[in-house]
Amino acid sequence: MTSIEENVKSLKGTLASLAKLFEYTRTDSNKAIINDLVMQLLYFTATNGGKHLHDLFPNKNNFPDNVSEILRGATAAGPFPKIADKFYVDGKEGKLSDINPIHTGRPCSKKFKKGEPIYRCHDCGFDDTCVLCTYCFNKKEHEGHQVYVSIASASNEGICDCGDPEAWTRELHCNCEYQNTGKKSKRDVVVEDDLKMSIKATIDLVLNFIIEVMIHTNHTLPEVHKNLKSSSTLKGLTIDFSDDASFQDVEDQNNRSFCLILWNDEFHNYREANDRIQAVLECDEGLAHRVALNVDKEGRALLKNETDIDSIIDSYYIVQRNGLTATIHSSRDYFKQELIKDIVDWLTQFINFPIFEIQSVIRQIFCESMTEAFDTTNTVVPTYLSSISFNLSKEKECFERGLLTDQNKIPRGGLTKFSKDEYAVGDLKNAIDKLLVADDKPLANSRLQYLMYFDVRYWKSLRKAIHNIITPVLVSNLSYKPVFAEQFVEIYPHLLNNRAYLDREWLLNIIQDTTVQLFTCPKTSLNILVNGNLGSILGPVIQLFEKNRSITENNDIIWRRRPILSPSDNISRSIMATESRSLSDIVQLIECPNINSFKEEHLCILKNQNLALLILLLEKFQSNWKIKRKEGEHVLTESTEFTVYFELNSILYSLVKKIGQILLKVNKENETSKQIVTNSIILLNNFLQLNYRKEKIIEQGDFTVMDFVVAKEEVGFMNPVNSLLSYVLEYSKWTDTAILNDKIISFSLQRNEVRHHDNNICDFLRISDISLRAIVLCSQIKSGFWVRNGMLVGKQEALYTGSFMSEGGFLRDIHLEQCSIMVEPSLKRSLFNFLDRFDLLNWFLNKEQIEETKYDEKVYYIIEELIIFFYDLLTNRLPFRYELTEEQKEELKIKNLISFSLCREPLTYSKLTENFPPMALEHPKFYDILQEVSDFSPPRGLSDSGLYRLKDWVYKTLDPLSAFVDSSDFQETANAIRTELSNHSHVKADDIVLQPRIAKLEYPGVFENFERVSKFFKTMQFAKLLYKLLQVSVDTDNEGFLPNLLHLVHAIILDDEISNGKNHQLQSIIEIPICNLLLMIIESQSISQSNIKKAEVILDLLFQKDETIIESSLIDCFGEEHIKSYRKSKPKNGEASESREEKRKRLAQHRRAKIMKKFEEQQRQFANKNKKLLSPESPESSKERNNNAIDKEGDSIMKDESEADESSEIRTCILCQMPENNEELFGLPCFINKSSIFWKVPLNDSAAIKLNFNEWNNQNAINDDEINHGRRVFDEINNKKRKRIDSRESHAEALFHHEASNPTESPIEEHQDNNIEDEGFHDALEHVESDYDDVINAYDDIIVDEIEYNNNDSENDTPMGEGIDIEIDHDREEGHSVEDVQEDYQNHTQQGQSETTDGSNISKEFGKSVDKRYVISTCGHGMHYKCFNQYVKTAISYTVGYQCPLCRTLSNSFIPSFIKPSLPKEFEIEGEPISSKYNQIVVQKNGKNTEKICSLFINEQFLQNLIRPSAIKDKLLKDLCLTIKENQILEKIYSDKTNYFSNIQSLSILIGNTIQVHEITSRFLSKDEDFNEVEISKTDNTLLTSLIQFRTLLTCCKKELVKATVTELMEYEVLWKEKFLHVGLFTELIMLSFQCDESLQTLIQFNVTKNFTIILTSLLDRCQKDDGSITILICANGDEYDCKEDLTFLQTLIVEKFFENKNEYLPELITCIKSYKFNNVQKSKNSFLVGLYLAIIRSMLPFYRQLYSFIRLLKPSFKIKSNDNNHLKNKNDLIISQMKEISSYLKIGTLCELSETILSNESKLEFNVFDNVLHSKIPKFRANGILTLEYSGVIRLIDLPMQLDKFLEVPPAVLKKTDSRATDSGATVSTSSVTSNAEGSLSYTSNPINLQYSICLLCGNKVDLNTPSTLTDQLIRHFLLDCEKSARLLSIFFNPFKNIIVVILKFNSSTNLVSKFLLPSPYLNRHGESNFRRGEFNGLLNVKRFHELNKMWLNQGLYAFLSRTAICSRNVLQGGGINMEQLPNDEFDMLTDQEVGFMEW
Repeated sequence: MTSIEENVKSLKGTLASLAKLFEYTRTDSNKAIINDLVMQLLYFTATNGGKHLHDLFPNKNNFPDNVSEILRGATAAGPFPKIADKFYVDGKEGKLSDINPIHTGRPCSKKFKKGEPIYRCHDCGFDDTCVLCTYCFNKKEHEGHQVYVSIASASNEGICDCGDPEAWTRELHCNCEYQNTGKKSKRDVVVEDDLKMSIKATIDLVLNFIIEVMIHTNHTLPEVHKNLKSSSTLKGLTIDFSDDASFQDVEDQNNRSFCLILWNDEFHNYREANDRIQAVLECDEGLAHRVALNVDKEGRALLKNETDIDSIIDSYYIVQRNGLTATIHSSRDYFKQELIKDIVDWLTQFINFPIFEIQSVIRQIFCESMTEAFDTTNTVVPTYLSSISFNLSKEKECFERGLLTDQNKIPRGGLTKFSKDEYAVGDLKNAIDKLLVADDKPLANSRLQYLMYFDVRYWKSLRKAIHNIITPVLVSNLSYKPVFAEQFVEIYPHLLNNRAYLDREWLLNIIQDTTVQLFTCPKTSLNILVNGNLGSILGPVIQLFEKNRSITENNDIIWRRRPILSPSDNISRSIMATESRSLSDIVQLIECPNINSFKEEHLCILKNQNLALLILLLEKFQSNWKIKRKEGEHVLTESTEFTVYFELNSILYSLVKKIGQILLKVNKENETSKQIVTNSIILLNNFLQLNYRKEKIIEQGDFTVMDFVVAKEEVGFMNPVNSLLSYVLEYSKWTDTAILNDKIISFSLQRNEVRHHDNNICDFLRISDISLRAIVLCSQIKSGFWVRNGMLVGKQEALYTGSFMSEGGFLRDIHLEQCSIMVEPSLKRSLFNFLDRFDLLNWFLNKEQIEETKYDEKVYYIIEELIIFFYDLLTNRLPFRYELTEEQKEELKIKNLISFSLCREPLTYSKLTENFPPMALEHPKFYDILQEVSDFSPPRGLSDSGLYRLKDWVYKTLDPLSAFVDSSDFQETANAIRTELSNHSHVKADDIVLQPRIAKLEYPGVFENFERVSKFFKTMQFAKLLYKLLQVSVDTDNEGFLPNLLHLVHAIILDDEISNGKNHQLQSIIEIPICNLLLMIIESQSISQSNIKKAEVILDLLFQKDETIIESSLIDCFGEEHIKSYRKSKPKNGEASESREEKRKRLAQHRRAKIMKKFEEQQRQFANKNKKLLSPESPESSKERNNNAIDKEGDSIMKDESEADESSEIRTCILCQMPENNEELFGLPCFINKSSIFWKVPLNDSAAIKLNFNEWNNQNAINDDEINHGRRVFDEINNKKRKRIDSRESHAEALFHHEASNPTESPIEEHQDNNIEDEGFHDALEHVESDYDDVINAYDDIIVDEIEYNNNDSENDTPMGEGIDIEIDHDREEGHSVEDVQEDYQNHTQQGQSETTDGSNISKEFGKSVDKRYVISTCGHGMHYKCFNQYVKTAISYTVGYQCPLCRTLSNSFIPSFIKPSLPKEFEIEGEPISSKYNQIVVQKNGKNTEKICSLFINEQFLQNLIRPSAIKDKLLKDLCLTIKENQILEKIYSDKTNYFSNIQSLSILIGNTIQVHEITSRFLSKDEDFNEVEISKTDNTLLTSLIQFRTLLTCCKKELVKATVTELMEYEVLWKEKFLHVGLFTELIMLSFQCDESLQTLIQFNVTKNFTIILTSLLDRCQKDDGSITILICANGDEYDCKEDLTFLQTLIVEKFFENKNEYLPELITCIKSYKFNNVQKSKNSFLVGLYLAIIRSMLPFYRQLYSFIRLLKPSFKIKSNDNNHLKNKNDLIISQMKEISSYLKIGTLCELSETILSNESKLEFNVFDNVLHSKIPKFRANGILTLEYSGVIRLIDLPMQLDKFLEVPPAVLKKTDSRATDSGATVSTSSVTSNAEGSLSYTSNPINLQYSICLLCGNKVDLNTPSTLTDQLIRHFLLDCEKSARLLSIFFNPFKNIIVVILKFNSSTNLVSKFLLPSPYLNRHGESNFRRGEFNGLLNVKRFHELNKMWLNQGLYAFLSRTAICSRNVLQGGGINMEQLPNDEFDMLTDQEVGFMEW
């Protein structure tokens, strides 16, 4: 015995002895020790007694010398050794070595772990099963592709297909291979032979060990468990079981302690498990629940371990009382079972060994060992089973129960092969066990087969672990993959049986993963078919359905209906799951990824042996779901079980179509192939004949028809065997009708022959009648004849005829009816059979009247369905268009599906495709076809989607009675087509006649066959039917079916013209007086114009064919004079009804008129060229000139009138519809809330400071350069693509016209294409003109270049954020719940306090980064106050909130609005100062400006009504008082006091803040800093006007409104001297403007000086506090500025006012300013003083822009002149120029003059204000943040990348350590890393990539969403604590994985309610939709939508938008939400679970 053999034999003994070594106990305390022990033992043995351990682990040296040392280490006293000290562990990482993803030369096959991303590329993969892991996905290869990502879960796993050539349409380059190109190991790894032998022996042994243990682990098998449970000798049996489980070849000592094990299943819930666990363990609910969780996680749990077996048995019965599964094992056996998990852990690590060369050897050996036969010589047979009634010698019994035979072999079982070679066709009707037998060929009995057969015996965790080492490894080895497939197919019957009947956890069964990997492989599946192994798959499946679903009644197979499943119905659930799984396996096996992959070998599927199996399977579904019409009472309960049957049939329809498509590759010259096809048709035909041979026959004259009444007998929809025959006929291009008459006696399987019958022939009508029954059943259901059967019958019909199943069902049945007409000798018999099945034959034979049929009043609906059926027979010729390829047919079907779906209205892509079959959507050219027939209109708003509109030319090709249109939609479709055609022509809709579309068949032999179908419609009998139907319509005035009938007649005529030419006579229609009825219809007064027009066209066509009709039929019926009168009354249609002589004369007159018109044109051209030769002025030209003058004058008049109307516009109340007047109070519904867009310039944030002082065109989220760049890229693509599309359009139009070839002309003109232009957002700016239509077409041809924003800043080159990277902290602790908020907040507070202390109150001095200020918005829908009062009484009290009655916008206030003066006035701004002292000005209270403003804004008549004593005055004052009182929100703006002073100050604050909002918004919208870009919309102008009116009126009417006169001086002193208002200096200006007596000019100068002083002081202080700010100020404005005067005064002002006798500023700063010289100004652009001056200008810019808006409200005529930017060097020059222009207009000093005045004149206002602010206000309010600077840059959301896949980062293989990094998109992911060991081999470590995160669009931070349940908590936590810019008012998040926008906000800042909304993402797919599949990353940023979101966030439009779109805004205000108790200083207290709620819409 060699050393290797000795080591291996010793290993088995050691493993067997471990139970005794650990005293038969395995607990949480020792399981890690045992696992480590097994790892070391197996590595030691696999390396030949440790000889090669150093080769495997070159970085380690602490190897054991022998097994004894390993055992001593494991059992030694003391602490367990650290993992890092173990030789098989990577000590650097401190964990077990992870996998090496490099897989050179083989497929990756990495098994996905839960939580890992799974990548799919729609463009590169053959189907959705082709996936890539995170290591292999190479993002660069898939840029621009349709990539989507899913997250692996328990039900969504699989393996990576990288490296599998059959999975991808092109060669892929693995990312891990790409990253390691050129990186080689520093040493050559050579695996020696003895190491290979040792590895092989060790793997053999451990696999044998697993199998031997599992042989005796059969207690959970249902039959074994059942017999044990019911046995009276359970105690003895348990002991016997344990004794028999001992190993025979090594010492395996047992003990007498026993374990009670509880097993997991899919049938019980936690509550039931908890109940039984508590009963057994006598524990509390908490412990029971933890045990139950462990059962669910691991698959089983140990409940008890005792030596008292009686106690164990008692507990055994207790725990199973509610159906749970429990087993009893000896402690030794349980120990050995758990040891298997340790062994599998080692195998998992071993086969994924980090050193690639060694890993390859291990994998090869593992595959070899797995596929070798298992030696059962030394195994123990579980003879104890015989004591509980099991006979192991019977293989069938063992097979059914999942047991081994008496030799421990896998039993042969499953019906897999036919019992003999030759069968009669009738034998196929026998039961399956009479036809098939189990294969007598012995199984391989390999280790692989044993491990898979035992799959149902494993517990969950072991099961998953074993799966991970079987399928991934074997399918990745291309040499062993065929062996794996062969052995798997051998035991497929066993696995299917086990899954259906024996598996407690069938969802985990190994059969699912394995079939997906093997059967989807084209090469593997073809080998299975060619090798004759289909029986091993089909046989068990047939047996499954026959056993569980088939009932034989009267020789018919009926579908067995199962009752509603109960939780205890275990078997039913597993069987149903297995049924669906098995059919999917068959489809996967037979179908190929695409038609081009079919090979000639695939034809073996139609050989007799395989075809017979398919027939046996399909027969189980052949009309098996039978329903019967209910009469009498309506059905009481309806069952939805039909959905299971229909779902399974849909799978079968996919199967039979794929089988049919195989025939497309048949070699027509190959006689063998041709014979296979012929035999398959004959066999199918004869089988179907046999199926229905015993039908009754009734006599009808000289022939027979089938006797079947659909309305009385049971009938079914689905006939998959018929569908298979139809597909075979179509795809074999069948033309020989004799085949369908060929009758056979028998068929041979091996020889693949059929024996023909000599005399009898087949009657194909027997087959087609079965399909006809399904068609009639649908017709009767549609007509309402089955209404008593309930609603679900209609659902069944809709499924059968709908687009999902009609391809394999309804349309196949129509095809067989057409074939029946071709084959049937008697056309009359075919017609009579049709009519008899529709129950109209007796009416046709005049045996009953139309109203006497069984249908009663529904007969007309049945007639309509009958006509549509006949129309389908005549026109649906696609199955016979053999000249088209299958691809062309599929494309034509898709074109029709799209066209008819869009013809009625434009649709979004989702709506368009919601009812499309998956095969259509998955077609590679679907999108191209969609572009051919439709135009795309991109989305225009924040929540809409793109729309597809049908192109104009397509409408001319549509037939409203097509098979692609539901019969009930005919009229609506026809009207839509006529309307659209009318819109593009000069013809009325009712005058347009739609043409039937009939294709001409061109394939040899087909035309002749189908001609028989045409003749069917030209027979005298059919003409008689048409006549009778027309007569019914005329007699009953019923127009319901008339349009369909006329369309059918029209189609018959056109079809005859295709076959025989225009002049061919339709003798049957001529002889039957149909023309008479047509004329009666034409002259009817009660028939619609469209039907009359249709009848005219048909009659004209008949006139053209034979003039004798006029002299015979019509004249005989109506008289000659009547006919002449008719012809004269139809001049437009007389062309067809005229005689030949009349036609000749008419044509001659037409030619004459044409020639005269040509002469007139020549004369006109001559006159134009020779005007001088003609008279000076003709009357015509004079008249034309006069008309033009009149038009211009009229335009001018109209313009003046419109302008006048606008100035004196009178609004209408939206409630009473009466106009506003001067006698009633009128107002606007408004919404007042706090806003957080008032940003401040932060301290010590260089990036934000730099952006603040930067030019705005470098900050805009969307700028022209980027958009134009994108447009240029896409335009170039689209120019190429448009040419291609145009060519496709012309080709498509030709194809449509070819399909609709028609000898007659359409009455409309030729179509001209009209492109639909994108109008964009209504409020979108000009510079955001991105053409989304260009963007969506960029996918197919180009990889879009990344567009990075802020690219002008090389130092801060970031694609996201305001020049600041999105912050993502990978080390942040995950899983914070809401209850953590208090702790986090306290930490934040403590941290902030420490920072404040250390930073000498710096943060307080410069304030917060965001101010929360009240703003107001309105929808603009005005109403009377009295109407409003009545409305809110029925709504919610508007102090809480209410909705606008018109637009449903949320409002919480009512602002009065008055009629403006009819004559416009302008405000006088100028005026001398009354006082020059700061404190004297701010306490002025008379408000003289207010009176002036009041007369400017309020109508004089209204003011008179308030002055004159009258009832009107009293009513107005009362309403005003009520308005003030009820607008309680106003009290909270200034203070919480309820008084007059608070209200007027609140209104002033609202006016100022609202103007600021619009100015801030204009920065984002404008292209530059030009003041003229600050425009206020009409609605907002009205709102501001109303606020000013309200504010001035309160002052003017103070005496009337305020009863008690109070002194306001104290209020104003407190306001301006003691308080610090966080409202901004501009709002202070507004407040003073309404308060003071000073002129507006004086007040503006006052505030400019104050603003200048604060800004200058703040900038200097910032430089003092932060040295870096000096550099920032210099560099932020690096442009040259050459105004010496401005800089001189600024320098002097700073030196004299700030630095004299003061040392608090930096010496360097003082030196820098003092030493500034002006002798070289042109070169001093980097000086600090220039930067400081420009920083002041930039900081004052917002104030001046806001001031400009306010002035324009008072003086609309004022406007700054547009500057010529050409003479300006930069934007700073523009700003300074416009600021000076405003100063000049207001006659206030410029900044230079202001500095001069401060320095030179102490008596001036400027000096006093400067001095007061600098020495009083700033020191007093420094801690309140007076030095905070308003943010003067562009305030906006963070930038987003143009492509959504920028968020899709794949970890690169980088050397060195694992790191976290920010991706291009700003999203950070944990990355994998590759480490290099000492020998240079590459080894990987990895962290899972987290795609579950959201990005805050305000601050750019990433918010990790650990699990879906914590999503809300994490976002709210960020909203409350982390995002300063949200100010706890509003946050906007973007989730890239779900592609949604999440908005969290407070609708009322004074309440505790937080609401959440989900908005559509700005990332749209090519269809303009954001709701594409989760994880799909193929979207592009729609810049317009993102721009709109940004704008709505700024101007408060989000509140209005969200309140309108919410389900009910009342819920937003009154219920739910997060209840946050507000504490002083606007901070939040602890949040508890009870206080947290949530609402989302």
